[in-house]
Amino acid sequence: MGSLLRELEPVKSRLKDLGKKSATIECALIIECDQEPPLNFTVQAIQFLAEIGASLDIDQYIDPSSD
Repeated sequence: MGSLLRELEPVKSRLKDLGKKSATIECALIIECDQEPPLNFTVQAIQFLAEIGASLDIDQYIDPSSD
């Protein structure tokens, strides 16, 4: 997550402007395992999301056939 935030930092003000226009950015993360992976966000990640006015919607699914 840290590397993603470093990539987005230079365009943070543009992301903030998009949020004011009700824009949606979606990201999918696929983890193939047989149990729920831990989910952790650093303080810096939460601060960045708050600064651009973003919210999180997280759905986790386990695909047992991925073994």
